[in-house]
Amino acid sequence: EVPAVMQEVNRVLKTGAILAIVEFKKLENIPGPPLSLKLSPEQTAALITPYRYLQQRVFEAGQYHYAAVFRKD
Repeated sequence: EVPAVMQEVNRVLKTGAILAIVEFKKLENIPGPPLSLKLSPEQTAALITPYRYLQQRVFEAGQYHYAAVFRKD
């Protein structure tokens, strides 16, 4: 699934564009999908950076989420 999504993201975003991903924190006992489906910031970066995106920052985006910001290289 990730390759197909990233192929489309690459098609529509120009070099220098910003991509922000909001993901559930990888913690038990919080709302959202099962723990096995939640991604840590490191896992998110490992999925995105091979597609020529440079991680800019990661920050908390509420009680249950974080945001990872990437720039297209």
